Amino acid sequence: MGVFAKESVILEVDAVIPRHRSDVGRHKVWRQAEAYLYMLPAVLVVIIFLLYPAAYTFYVSFTDWDGLTAPEFIGLQNYLQMFKEPVFGTSVVNTIIWVVATLLFPVGLGLLLAVFVNRIPLQEFFKAVFYLPYAISATSIAVIWTYMLAPTGVVNELLKTIGLDALAKPWLQMPPWNTISMLVAFTWQTTGTNMILFLVGLQSIPTDLVEAAKLDGATDMGVFWRIILPLSKPVLATVALWSAVGHWNAYFDVLIYITDRAKYTLQIILRRVLLESELDAMNMAQLASGQGGQVEALDRAREMPTSETVKAALLIVTTVPILMVYPFVQRYFVKGILLGSIKG
Repeated sequence: MGVFAKESVILEVDAVIPRHRSDVGRHKVWRQAEAYLYMLPAVLVVIIFLLYPAAYTFYVSFTDWDGLTAPEFIGLQNYLQMFKEPVFGTSVVNTIIWVVATLLFPVGLGLLLAVFVNRIPLQEFFKAVFYLPYAISATSIAVIWTYMLAPTGVVNELLKTIGLDALAKPWLQMPPWNTISMLVAFTWQTTGTNMILFLVGLQSIPTDLVEAAKLDGATDMGVFWRIILPLSKPVLATVALWSAVGHWNAYFDVLIYITDRAKYTLQIILRRVLLESELDAMNMAQLASGQGGQVEALDRAREMPTSETVKAALLIVTTVPILMVYPFVQRYFVKGILLGSIKG
């Protein structure tokens, strides 16, 4: 009886173990699927409201479509028509100059100030002083600098007081001083924020490395170029990417200071085309100035792509270039984000 009892117990255990293992496997699969189910609503929102509209806009930009009939593929005709407009090419150049200038001055000056403030006492005081302009609204800053740079403003009156009357000028109306004035105002506003972000990265650098380099005879400039700057690449890439994206897409700051259409950036042109249908007006002007009679003008109108598809091409041109920058700084950007989340 004892032998038969043991055999029956073994058979029962062998029968239970497979079921238990299968339950564990199903539970593990369910736990993995459960994580994806939690992500599903956010993924659907991204697909429906971001990826699908972007892909459809990209497709429409290569077609001629009036919204009623079936889209007709026309290749690069929308892009060619867009680049024929002189104002578009000028706005692209202005945008590139603006992005490069805002990277060199607010970001570069912010890094230098961070290195300086990181070595002196009363850091909290200097952080507050340099960050204060960023807390002021862009409209208020525009009013302040417009008052200072007016023909009878503070800057010109100060120049006249010290005997430099020849240097006084209408800063906001005379190119290229209007662009330089706008850059000075924007640098004054945003340098403090960049400085604080760079301080987060500098405070994560081990002080032992800096002290060892100085013991080996390295100068302050050598420490900066060989230790501080290489170890600051993650936060530098983060700040640079944020700055480039923000200034590539910015239009309000430029709209406040610049009144000359020749100085408009790409985003202002995009806004005028999308919201004010300026492209329709330009097409009508082209038709009105064309040679020949009404029949020839109508024939030219039929050959032109619809303004909606040209707008789609303009959206792609204003969006894709800045997206192409991200893969080159992705690894540094991720490290910079994690660094800020730990230290901040």
